[in-house]
Amino acid sequence: MRRYVMGLMVFAFVFPFSIPVEAAETYPAKPVEVIIPYAAGGAMDITARILAENAKKYLSQPLVAVNRSAGGGAVGFSTVAQARPDGYTIAIIATPAILHEFLIKGTTYTYKSFAPIIQVAFESPYLVVQKGGPFDRPLGEFIEHARKNPEKVRMGIGGSWSVLDVTRVLLEREAKIKFTRVPFAGGAPAVTSLLGGHVDAIIVYLTEFQGYYDAGKLQPIGFGGENRSGFLPKVPTFKESGLPVIYGTWRVMAGPAKTPPAIVQTLESAFMKAMRDPVTLEAYKKAGIETKVAGSKETQQYLAEQRRLHEQLFKEFGVQAK
Repeated sequence: MRRYVMGLMVFAFVFPFSIPVEAAETYPAKPVEVIIPYAAGGAMDITARILAENAKKYLSQPLVAVNRSAGGGAVGFSTVAQARPDGYTIAIIATPAILHEFLIKGTTYTYKSFAPIIQVAFESPYLVVQKGGPFDRPLGEFIEHARKNPEKVRMGIGGSWSVLDVTRVLLEREAKIKFTRVPFAGGAPAVTSLLGGHVDAIIVYLTEFQGYYDAGKLQPIGFGGENRSGFLPKVPTFKESGLPVIYGTWRVMAGPAKTPPAIVQTLESAFMKAMRDPVTLEAYKKAGIETKVAGSKETQQYLAEQRRLHEQLFKEFGVQAK
């Protein structure tokens, strides 16, 4: 009897997250929690909630969105990375899930901590100025002014070493210019500062400034996508001005690593159907979110490439975890 009990203890230690085959076959048998690592109302929140709402018709159980926004996304990322890999705790993750390894000492997760299900979106930022202000000029002229006046153009950035901040550094490197960097806690306060004339330009996402653009107060003069955005097709890309800066944040639905392939496949199938649904696509269009869809295997390869890219970038920039 003692030997039998010891055998069970060893099995539990070696395979703490083993999921019975029957469980995968009957999945989902209860609601699935979707963790959103950022605050309600932001682009990540909107992206996840639109998908969760529209994917429920393709699953036998609802997806319940929960915001866990502390630590700049770290709390949400670590929660799903450490969750039981049974498909009942998943999350929307983004580029910071990779960046944190290089920025925050003691980070307990890497891209390998997640089992990608589907890529939902890829959003590149815009370079934005006041409409009718002194910097409301073609991108080439803006860059030339900054080149002739090093560290005189005040550039507002939402988040230190965020995707937006990395975009700034890439622009500086490729254009051989230097801005005066003004960091903010997020895109919203950066927009407010620009409206008040406290900075000369900002790098932000469309969802963060669109209302002021529609009101004629702010003007985007450059875009970080590979091609012009379908939302603002008159705004040129950085590369059109001779700056090979194509950058942005990806958004991916993922579970914890070791989530059974059958469960990943079930969720992937439901999400793929939802992403082809005209109702879903219209909701994303209204929200100003650029969708970009890729399956589980392709997304896993993409995340590995993104990790290598950022390791090289931060080594070049001399960034060290703090």
